[in-house]
Amino acid sequence: MDGDDGDADYDELVIHCRRLVCNSATRDLPTQSEFLQNRLRWSTRSYMAGTPSSPVQMIADQGKWLMNRTGRMQRPLASKEALQMNPNQALWEKGDFTRIAEGMRESGETLVETLGITKGLKVLDLGCGDGTTALPLAKRGADVLGVDIARNLVEAGNKRAKDQRLINCRFQEGDASNLHELEDHAFDLVVSMFGAMFAPKPFDVAKEMVRVTRPGGRIVMGNWIPGDPTLVAQILKISSSYSPPPPEGFISPMMWGVDSNVIERFEGAGIPKERISLVRDTYIFNLAGPPSELVNIFRKYYGPTMNAFEAAEKNDRAGDLQGELEVLFNSHNKSPSKDATSIPATFLRVTVRA
Repeated sequence: MDGDDGDADYDELVIHCRRLVCNSATRDLPTQSEFLQNRLRWSTRSYMAGTPSSPVQMIADQGKWLMNRTGRMQRPLASKEALQMNPNQALWEKGDFTRIAEGMRESGETLVETLGITKGLKVLDLGCGDGTTALPLAKRGADVLGVDIARNLVEAGNKRAKDQRLINCRFQEGDASNLHELEDHAFDLVVSMFGAMFAPKPFDVAKEMVRVTRPGGRIVMGNWIPGDPTLVAQILKISSSYSPPPPEGFISPMMWGVDSNVIERFEGAGIPKERISLVRDTYIFNLAGPPSELVNIFRKYYGPTMNAFEAAEKNDRAGDLQGELEVLFNSHNKSPSKDATSIPATFLRVTVRA
């Protein structure tokens, strides 16, 4: 946010926190670092419980958390940067998802082969990462725009496209719940593999995807499924158990993996149920190394597990978390070699005819 709207929201924040949390105009708000630290920690649990409805409510909830923890508010918030910080962006920029995506390339290629890509097809890859699906789409002749909330992934995607001389593929920063920079009906196909599901305001996400898709075009989403016994759902479940609880009012991104929720959200965007297809599909995580090495990659580079380990270390439970994840990864490994990793993960494949 910027300009007068940003000033108004910040003033509202101060008044709201002081009335709701401090009950005194003489008390101070938490520091910027304290706010950002806890916002990142909450983002980990958001995978199972959801995302906040507004920055003001998020900061107010964070203030209540500090009050419960310390019995008093801390020093004044240093600036409006905390209010402007997008917790989803902060989470994905915290790590380096390119290291995870390296093991997803083969499945990205396989998925694109099923999409019937033709030369000149205009495609939006939403929550694109560094191009696991965007680059294969471009190699098959599509004109591809990749949009992601994480600036480091946008930079990595543009570098990969340049290195592979794909002039028909570019990447830019954007939020799946507010694609204001994109015109109506601009794309023949909108793809989002495990990307848009993590954006806040899921009904807005559905409306935006429908808005930018031309009549007669398609939307294809890949969403992880809550409670599923395979890899990713279990990683997020385990990670959440080691992290602080999120604020009230969260709507879990994992709910994009529930059939009835998907239908409700797209019906809210004007798509009738009969034009929505839902099937189970599989993505495979590959690594030329043992499962324990893949666990360490998730620990070092994947935002949710990074935050879970940080929280676990404060409670002297990092070893427990490491052990749980190694058991999970080893038990799901389908590679015939103990020195290689190939782990399938089930997801909900959504196809919408606009």
